[in-house]
Amino acid sequence: MNGGYQYIANKIQQHLVKKWTRTHIVFDNLPYTPTQNADFLKCRIRFDHAEKTNLGVSSQHIRYHGYIMCGIFISVDKGSPKIYELADRLCEIFRASRDGYPLGDIVCYEAYLDDIVHYLPEKNAVESVWYNKNVYIPFHCDYCITQLPADPQAPILKFFEENNSQLIPLIF
Repeated sequence: MNGGYQYIANKIQQHLVKKWTRTHIVFDNLPYTPTQNADFLKCRIRFDHAEKTNLGVSSQHIRYHGYIMCGIFISVDKGSPKIYELADRLCEIFRASRDGYPLGDIVCYEAYLDDIVHYLPEKNAVESVWYNKNVYIPFHCDYCITQLPADPQAPILKFFEENNSQLIPLIF
């Protein structure tokens, strides 16, 4: 299947695991306990919305929109140049080149960053010793559903025929 939430998330995660060698990677809903002074990357894939992108009835094209959000965590004593170095490397992994898009049918746009956040000490919190910068990589992926009934309008037309309706059905 070429499309859908699971397909997109799996493809992004597999690409990141294959290309990212700088730190540990943490994905949603997987256990991870940070080690003191060991940098790590926390990756989340967020879907904004999906929309039908055609008006015909022979197939249905759905475009999924979302973003890859990767939090880069470094210890406080390494400074911001280290975060920018890791952010640049992360952007390169998903950036399009003359050879096309690195994820094929998942089109990634140019990334943007947010401000560095210093985690304040919390009781028994390991993350209190980290600086964090989030890298956001917007994307879209087109998915085509090709397995449709022979005549998807048949139920609508049947209704009008059975009810001898004088109304003209509006078929989209």
